[in-house]
Amino acid sequence: MVDFSNGDGSGRTPRPPQQACLDWLTKEWDNSKVFAVLCPMGGGKSLLSRTIQRAVPRTRVLTFSNNLVKQFTDEYTSVMPYYGSSNYKSKKAYIAARNAAVEADLDVCTNVMAYYFLMKTHREFEQPDCIVLDEVDQLFNLMQELTLETRSLGRTMVKNKTFKELTSTTFLASFLEIEALEMADKVKEATTFQQLRSRENRLAKLLMVVDSLKCEPHKYAAKVMFEPWGKKPIFVNEENKFKFFSEKGVFKVQLKPYKCLLPYCRTCSVTPS
Repeated sequence: MVDFSNGDGSGRTPRPPQQACLDWLTKEWDNSKVFAVLCPMGGGKSLLSRTIQRAVPRTRVLTFSNNLVKQFTDEYTSVMPYYGSSNYKSKKAYIAARNAAVEADLDVCTNVMAYYFLMKTHREFEQPDCIVLDEVDQLFNLMQELTLETRSLGRTMVKNKTFKELTSTTFLASFLEIEALEMADKVKEATTFQQLRSRENRLAKLLMVVDSLKCEPHKYAAKVMFEPWGKKPIFVNEENKFKFFSEKGVFKVQLKPYKCLLPYCRTCSVTPS
């Protein structure tokens, strides 16, 4: 049984709804590694998250944006913030933060994308014993950010494959895995901090999308686009694709997640966005 009586360390007494949540956790929590603290706006999610982090060793608090990380660590200054690379002004500061963030015994708050990148690419990273998802409703914003375009498709590939094949989950997962491997090499070859930032962000997004495609392929939709040089992308279908072959530009697959109708259900229903 976990003892949550020491609170969040601020000296504040939990309000009745917060205490009811902590009482439930004390009695009912089955040591699941990942769970979410769900409360209405103003319900005191941060207090609950920090209380859990203090009570359960090796706990990471994950949010879905750098702004939420800052809010949490401004309120709890003993918690180390770890952001994505775009938040740091120098490569030295970023590498120092990343090296500290892999220490599982530190109290850390980070965003999901930065956490995922650490987990997938940093050999020294140790999985925490417990993960608290704070502001889980913001997941939808993150999912929309996972919308991406593939690298250019070869015209021979477009000619010889149907669009049904080009937009299939199997093809996209393998195609993006290859792109992720190529991007990992480009990360190592980055000569400026700006290059490192953009390439790591692209790699993190690719890794998350590939894993998501493999785990829940039904939650993604894809379409083929033609991007004329200097102009907006155009949706292409099977019938009109050959007319673009004589134009200057590139073919790409645009991949986008569906929006979930029921955010907290276990058997999720989906509809195209």
